Amino acid sequence: MIKQLTIKNFQSHRNTILDFHSGVNVIIGLSQSGKTAILRALNWVINNRPSGFRFHSNFVDEKNTSVSLQFDFCKIKLIKSERSAKYLFEKNGKKEEFEGFGQHVPDKISSVLNISELNIQSQLDNPFLITSSSGEIARTINKITRLEKIDEWQSKLTSEINNTKRKIEERKEEVKTIKAELNKYEGIDKVEELVNYAEGIARKNHKVVEDLEDLVFKVNRICDLEREIDKQKDILSLEKKLEFAEDLSFRVKNDKILCKEITETINIIKKKKEEIKNLKDYIQNKISEQVDLLKKLGKCPLCLSEINEKQMSKIIKELD
Repeated sequence: MIKQLTIKNFQSHRNTILDFHSGVNVIIGLSQSGKTAILRALNWVINNRPSGFRFHSNFVDEKNTSVSLQFDFCKIKLIKSERSAKYLFEKNGKKEEFEGFGQHVPDKISSVLNISELNIQSQLDNPFLITSSSGEIARTINKITRLEKIDEWQSKLTSEINNTKRKIEERKEEVKTIKAELNKYEGIDKVEELVNYAEGIARKNHKVVEDLEDLVFKVNRICDLEREIDKQKDILSLEKKLEFAEDLSFRVKNDKILCKEITETINIIKKKKEEIKNLKDYIQNKISEQVDLLKKLGKCPLCLSEINEKQMSKIIKELD
């Protein structure tokens, strides 16, 4: 129950305090004395309507308008200026402030007030439900008993059910489409086996190619060594010169300077001879490696054609 209504700087009310009592309270007064403004002030604090600041009294210097309701257990007050607005809620000596609610009413304030348009009748409204149609009476009773919430929930539930059914049908169509796509891939396991087999063949071919490349490289290296041998053939004639030099060294042993030069020459020739011997051994080893690799491969390293026993013997003889 509302115990007291206080109105400050609202239209014609500078500072009006109304104390209510249990039962029926009647407000009387001359025309234009502010009776309707009391209802507007009550609607303002309950519903935050009207918006704006046009209701502010134009005969006061204060910048704020306020309306407060005193209940048995709490007090609610709405304070507004041109640029700000706030609700004050006071209960058991504790105060709470609410700001930034725009044209709405904070949920806690609405819950405490628990007053709707059914509780307030304007000056020119028809008598409550007396002249209303049966449909209007039914809607009003629904609001009073909050049955309209059930209708609203039922409507939302029906909408959700319809949406769910529609989504189920869409999912069924998607499943059909996916199944049709899956049918295109029947026997994919066999394809996977073939792919694995093909990958194995590819790895083997890759190894063969690597072996062939290595063989070609070694053949080219042999060719390079043969050309190097051709360049070093003149050194072989040094053996005879060495014999001559040894004989000459014996003849001119008394000439120390000449003997020293001849000795150095002999040492160089011996060193070259040793190098030639090592080179021959290296070439022979490489030829043996290539012969073994060629026998193992069984193919020509250049044209990759098969090599029979006769061709293999001919190639080995040429390499020797």
